[in-house]
Amino acid sequence: AELSQAVAQLEQEIGDRKNAEAAVQISAQNLRTIFNNVYDAIFIHDLEGNILDVNNRMLEMYGVSASQATKLSVKNDYSTAENPVEEFGEIWQRVIAGETARIEWKARRPHDGSTFDAEIALSKINLNGNVSIIANVRDISDRKLAETELQHAQKFMESVLQTIPVAVVAKAAAELRFVLWNPAAEQLLGFPAAEVMGKNDYDFFPREQADFFTAKDREVLASAQILDIPEELIQTREGETRIFHTKKTAILDRFGDPQYLLAIIEDITDRKLGELALRESSAQLRQQADREKLLNSLTTQIRNSLDFDSIISVAVQEIRAFMQIDRCYFSQYRSEQEEAFWEIIKESRSRELPDLIGCYPASEFGTRGEHLLRLETLQIDDVGATADPVWKQSLSSLGYQSVLAIPMQALSGVVSVVTCAHSASVRPWSHSEVELLQAITVQLAIALNQADLYTQTRNKAQELEQTLQKLRSAQSQLVQSEKMSSLGQLVAGVAHEINNPVNFIYGNLTHANEYTQDLLKVIELYQNHYPDPVPEIQDEIEAIELDFLMEDLPKLLGSMKVGADRIQQIVASLRTFSRMDEAEMKEVNIHDGIDSTLMILQHRIKAKHNHPEIQVIKEYSKLPLVECYAGQLNQVFMNILSNALDALEDRDSRLSADEMRQNPSQIRIGTEMPSSSRVIIRIADNGPGIPETVGTRLFDPFFTTKPVGKGTGMGLSISYQIVTERHGGSLHCTSAPGVGAEFAIEIPLKANS
Repeated sequence: AELSQAVAQLEQEIGDRKNAEAAVQISAQNLRTIFNNVYDAIFIHDLEGNILDVNNRMLEMYGVSASQATKLSVKNDYSTAENPVEEFGEIWQRVIAGETARIEWKARRPHDGSTFDAEIALSKINLNGNVSIIANVRDISDRKLAETELQHAQKFMESVLQTIPVAVVAKAAAELRFVLWNPAAEQLLGFPAAEVMGKNDYDFFPREQADFFTAKDREVLASAQILDIPEELIQTREGETRIFHTKKTAILDRFGDPQYLLAIIEDITDRKLGELALRESSAQLRQQADREKLLNSLTTQIRNSLDFDSIISVAVQEIRAFMQIDRCYFSQYRSEQEEAFWEIIKESRSRELPDLIGCYPASEFGTRGEHLLRLETLQIDDVGATADPVWKQSLSSLGYQSVLAIPMQALSGVVSVVTCAHSASVRPWSHSEVELLQAITVQLAIALNQADLYTQTRNKAQELEQTLQKLRSAQSQLVQSEKMSSLGQLVAGVAHEINNPVNFIYGNLTHANEYTQDLLKVIELYQNHYPDPVPEIQDEIEAIELDFLMEDLPKLLGSMKVGADRIQQIVASLRTFSRMDEAEMKEVNIHDGIDSTLMILQHRIKAKHNHPEIQVIKEYSKLPLVECYAGQLNQVFMNILSNALDALEDRDSRLSADEMRQNPSQIRIGTEMPSSSRVIIRIADNGPGIPETVGTRLFDPFFTTKPVGKGTGMGLSISYQIVTERHGGSLHCTSAPGVGAEFAIEIPLKANS
């Protein structure tokens, strides 16, 4: 009994131990899972620095396998030469002594030698009864990069603050004490930064002035807006009053509350003194500045325009307004005609003065006109005192008392003149005014040359564009005409070749029918008089089914005649349509041309498996013969009818069978004579119609709404040319989306009408 109890107790102890070992194993597995899934790389070292174990994050971070990881050395394989190895030895000893250490380290990946910044936390642990060193390694490359960029930005800002030529100061928002005072502020105000930091305005400025500064600062902090103080007088440490331009703004924290007040201060004393000196300068200097301003403004305006009229209009208006004169005008010398003349093109004048725009004989200008053609400046301060009687008489007749004329010559050789005139009183022209006007005319000449070149270039470009368009259109039309001519010749040849055998067949069908009737009549007589033929004949009669043959043979010959009639109609239509290469106008029946075109298009009109037959409704009026190019007019009918069929096929593709039966596709063709000399052909369909945006370009060359490969865009363009240019008629389209389209072709009845 005691032995059994001892055995039971032993078994119990063995079971407990196994359970404990299983629990320990599960706990170890859980710990290993945690160990391998932490964010940091982990090294387990013995006290000599040998690697005992690593986690999966370490393998990923250093790019090594589990078998390689513990065989490599931290010093030789996982570190770079720039790390302080001696210091690391000291740190290692402190960790062994029980301290926890944290260092930044330049780590190295053994497989490719790449490096990264790491932060390492070292501590001593007791693992399985053994003392080990655990190292937690974290990749801090991104943080180091951000720190480096931040340091660079801080250094840059410090450099800017140190070197910027304007004062930059900042105050804490709470008590408005200075926290920033750059070297420029020291230089402007005379207070060193060490003396200013931590103090406020009341420590350096009179109370009244400090109150003003504080009030403005509080205003900026409350509004969080930029405050611009264009001018404020501030006394420096040396007692000198300077003029400052100050801008203040609030710097907010992340909650939007003001944290600092920033002020940018620029010393504008010298500038203000210069402005004061400029305002106090003489009237001559002010006038010269105004003239320069006029020259610059006028130059900008006339050089920015490439329009001749705009340039000279601006010039004469600005010159007259600035010089305060009665009249300023622009004229040109013209010698294209038998008698040379001066033409005044643009002028600006007082309202009470007469309009002088027009042409004046060159002979009226005497020797003064010759001087202008030699590009010599004409300055007459007093017309009454001039020595040239012709010029004196000419200017006096215009009411002038003072005249200043500056000539210029364009690249084209044309001489132009800007003339300033005053009628109210004698007005002497100063040297500066003459120089100003000469400078303006130089700029004006440049602008006019540019405008002239631009106009020539634009005209040439337009001519080239038009020529290119005409060439493309002519080429396409030529190709189309050649195609249609070849088609016409082919159709005419085919019609001729078919017509001969058809006529032969058609002519013989009559005789064949007569012969057949005779033979059938003879057979009937035989049957009447010899009702009982010999057995051999009776067998043959039954074999060939003589009764059926006698009944069906006339029908067969009749159907052959119908077919021959149809072929003759088709041949006639082909010959009518094939008049493409006829070079002369002829009197033709328009209806024949339309019918021949419809015959050609019959394969598209008749019913198909997916849509019923398109109804063609003819509303022909009684028309006389029309003198026209029949082949070309047939081409117009073909283009318009083909487009109508395209539109109707597109419409039917969107409708159900019931909808097509209820609203069948139709083409309505009508002819009429609105007058005794004109003929109108209308071709209308009930298709989807043409949008207004498309209708405006309908007859443009190469314009098409059809998919690539289905249309050239030349059909209606060529049709328009045939109707308008070849026949002196008109081609119009009336349409709206959803109601179809109608083309109206109107041509004269006779060519000379």
